[in-house]
Amino acid sequence: MTTDGFPSKTGLVEQHRSKIEDGLSTSAAAEMPWMDGPDRADAGFNVASLLHSLRRCWPRALALGLLASGIAGVLLWIMLPVMYTAEALIEVKRVGQSTDGTQRFESDQAYERFRETQASYIKSTWIISTAMRNDPSISQFYILRKSRNKAAWISDNIKVRPLGDSELLELQLRAENEEEVTKLLSEVIKAYDQKVLQEARKEKSSQLEKLNVAISERRRQADQLTKQYIGMANELEVPTSPSRHAATLEMLRLNMAEKGTKLNDLTRSRSEIDLNIMEAQTLTTSGAGRLSQNLVLDEIERYPEYAEMKKQRTEMENERDRRARSFPNSPDVAQLQSEIARIDQKMKARRKELEPRVRERLSEERGDNPQVLQQRLGVWKAQQKNLSEQIQKLEKEIGDLQQNATKLNAAHADLMQRDDEIQQGKKVLEELSQKRAYLDLDMKEAPRITLVQSPEIREESSMLLRLFEILSASALFFGLTAAGVVLWDYQAKRVNSAADLSSTLDIRMLGSLPLIHNDSLLSFGTRDPRKLELVLTQSADSVRAAVVYNRLVGPVKILMITSAVDQEGRTTLAGQLAISMARSGRKTLLIDADVMNPQQHDVFQIPGNTGLCDVINGSKTPWREVVRATNIEKLWLMPAGTFRGDVQFVGNDADSLFNELRSQYEMIILETGPVLTGAEALLLGQYVDAAILSVRRDESRMPRVEAAGERLRSVGVTILGAVLHNDGTSVRKNASLATSFPQIENSPRSAAGSTGSQPGISATTKFDVPPQSNEQSPPEKPYRLEDDDHLRLT
Repeated sequence: MTTDGFPSKTGLVEQHRSKIEDGLSTSAAAEMPWMDGPDRADAGFNVASLLHSLRRCWPRALALGLLASGIAGVLLWIMLPVMYTAEALIEVKRVGQSTDGTQRFESDQAYERFRETQASYIKSTWIISTAMRNDPSISQFYILRKSRNKAAWISDNIKVRPLGDSELLELQLRAENEEEVTKLLSEVIKAYDQKVLQEARKEKSSQLEKLNVAISERRRQADQLTKQYIGMANELEVPTSPSRHAATLEMLRLNMAEKGTKLNDLTRSRSEIDLNIMEAQTLTTSGAGRLSQNLVLDEIERYPEYAEMKKQRTEMENERDRRARSFPNSPDVAQLQSEIARIDQKMKARRKELEPRVRERLSEERGDNPQVLQQRLGVWKAQQKNLSEQIQKLEKEIGDLQQNATKLNAAHADLMQRDDEIQQGKKVLEELSQKRAYLDLDMKEAPRITLVQSPEIREESSMLLRLFEILSASALFFGLTAAGVVLWDYQAKRVNSAADLSSTLDIRMLGSLPLIHNDSLLSFGTRDPRKLELVLTQSADSVRAAVVYNRLVGPVKILMITSAVDQEGRTTLAGQLAISMARSGRKTLLIDADVMNPQQHDVFQIPGNTGLCDVINGSKTPWREVVRATNIEKLWLMPAGTFRGDVQFVGNDADSLFNELRSQYEMIILETGPVLTGAEALLLGQYVDAAILSVRRDESRMPRVEAAGERLRSVGVTILGAVLHNDGTSVRKNASLATSFPQIENSPRSAAGSTGSQPGISATTKFDVPPQSNEQSPPEKPYRLEDDDHLRLT
């Protein structure tokens, strides 16, 4: 700790110096400074961000969309020719009516399949090639001049579709020449009639003749088979009825199946009785006392006391083996072995005690009593004899039935084969007769497919259709272009509001500042610089209060102002915050450490040829010679000076400089270059108590801000929060209330107006030691906003 109560940074600088130098090279290799930084893992589509992108880009999207749609419309108007559409109608009847008035109805699925088949015929290259062969002049048509495969072009451009719910098929062909498109469609319809409809009628006539011949042949064969069947039945002296023959065989099969089931049941019963007799005889011969020793031991082990002793013995054996592997001669092993022997004696005594009782109980359960066994054995032998007699009787009956069935099948095999052939011939004859009836009905019906309307050119205006197509395409180009512009801006992931800093990036929001460009003054509803000056002052004071009374890091004496990249308001924030600190009575020093792009000396109209770079570059320039008083009471400025590439931001010169500055000033505002494009922010950050990120609404990108915060935290810099520039909502609200302040309403305007001269901040001479007060008294209004040149967004 220092004498003034603020924490010392000297030890921290020495601790982190090597870490920063190594980290800079590693960070530069891992992520180039111009990269946006890593995206957040939980990033997803955000409707609110898309609406903000639309708010930012709608003029650009509207202009580019109108330009794209206009260019597309002109090109389409030039390139799209006037097209002519030839149409024809073909009727595909659903119901076929014969000459005798009968009708046949087909299902919806069958009708749709038939109609789709006809449409496929019309579009097939087979029909189109036929049309081109019938009229060779088609190949020379103007509309086919650019097509290598003319038949494929015609097939792709002919449209065949059902006309509503009617039975009509609409044929359309659209091309540039009116006469050619009509003739081409007509030739395709003629080829379809020739190759499909006429060929179908010829095929039906040929099928009808073939069916008549086949039916005559089948009838002759059926008559011959019937005569052969009757002759064989008379020779075998059996009824000629196939149904009676089949019924007899079926009765034999059912009878054999029934007796076979009964035989199986009797055999199963006899097997069970045989098993009981064998078991009883075994018990009688061996005696009840000769139970298996294993069976007796199994029963004894079910007693809880015996089972518990056996479990203890097993556990002791396992423990003995485990210890014996490590210490074979250990006394514990010998003790466990003696315990196991003791348990063995107890188990042996318990077995000897329980064995008689177990044998007696098992004998009673198994029925080993000799008298009972003799009684049961007699009953089972009687049942065995009875079942054997019944089984022999059933086997004889089944054998007789099987013999009769075999004899009947052998005698009638040829007869049944003839009967099957007769029945199969009748079935085929019936199917052929049915097909001939349907085919004959189709031949007598009126044609199912007729041409209703020959190809004609549609009577609607082709110009209106062309205009509609061009307007539709232009609207599509407009929508795609506008959407592309908005999505391009959405992908940039810019900061839309303060909520993005706190919720999405997890950075505290300290306050906001208005944007100091003239074109942004419209967002205040006025261009009066006095109102903007008041809003700017109130915003800076709000940020000052958040810094002074923060509870995150305690008292802050050196505060760094930085940003992710350029043009995010560092200079404005640093200057306004320094003025606010001085206005609150604190002795304040503003250091311009943005050595690559210094701006503060121009803002305060102070010479900037010497400054910070001259103090820490090893030239031994005293810092008091480069610190200059401003026209603001209690505010001094240290310009950046001239950067020559040999400035060491971390070293003995920098250590001594910031130690002395801590003892001379109550507040030091340090503006550095961007975090992602330079190293001074990370290096000088080791001397500060906290840092503030300057973020510009609608310009800063969240991945870049997040990457800047991660880099600062990685080298031990505490981020106090962020200040948002161009927060339109709060600025408009404050500007609307500015008229209630009499000092604004009554203060006279500058002679220069809104585009006048620079504010009343003049450069002063150098001084050796920081004075207690400025050499010049401040003006009536120490910091007036007259134009947008004195404060620059960097």
